[in-house]
Amino acid sequence: AKSISDQIFQRYYAPKLPEKSENQFVLKLAGLGDLLDGDLPLCSFESVKPFLQYHKKIDVIFVEKVWAFSLLSHFSSQI
Repeated sequence: AKSISDQIFQRYYAPKLPEKSENQFVLKLAGLGDLLDGDLPLCSFESVKPFLQYHKKIDVIFVEKVWAFSLLSHFSSQI
């Protein structure tokens, strides 16, 4: 089974970005630093469980891993 990131990439980005591949992208929780990567279902991520428990909308953004990791390292160096 393909991961959610792979499915999103194939459906929306692959035709527009033929030089990129699905393993270069990751889902990120909007407003948080948590990345949702891999073949695990969303419900297996600890940061997602409270959203599911209280039936809240989960806002995610689809970003390149290079960008996501550089952003996270920038914020972690300021702590």
